[in-house]
Amino acid sequence: MGAKNIKLKAFTIVELLIVIVVVGILAAITIVSYSGISGRAQTSTNLANANAVLKAAESVRGDTSITTYGGYYPDITTAAGIGTNQQSALLNVGTAKIPSGLSVTGKATNASSGTLPSSTTNSVLLYVINSNTYTAATGICVYYFDVTSNTIKSITSGNATAATGLASGVNQSNATCS
Repeated sequence: MGAKNIKLKAFTIVELLIVIVVVGILAAITIVSYSGISGRAQTSTNLANANAVLKAAESVRGDTSITTYGGYYPDITTAAGIGTNQQSALLNVGTAKIPSGLSVTGKATNASSGTLPSSTTNSVLLYVINSNTYTAATGICVYYFDVTSNTIKSITSGNATAATGLASGVNQSNATCS
């Protein structure tokens, strides 16, 4: 009897390398896509938080029972940072409440206090009134961080114009509201 030739079927090294390369490319595409999605989600969260602060300020301004403001936007700034009465007014306004865990710093339009939002202080918003005192504040600007473009953007209410084109890391005095 002669020896039988048994032919085993298996993948070649080239075929295995091709599969590994394709899996690696798919993994890289997935990771890049995911990081873009999470950046857009964080930006949406930051914008929603800024809108919540804006709505709370509008509620305080329109609440006739809070006579301190007399139809003006609340000023959440004091020499020591956020004023207790003003912050309390913003935090406890009917249904328009600031989300918990959110840090809101504030300043008058010409002050250099407050903290600008950045990639490292993502949950920080800067609230700026368009006057040096709340008794004349007819508008507000709320600055938030846009993760996807790595810039600081703003929304406004009332008679206010915010600074535009703020790059991450600029000085907070550049965040004006007029």
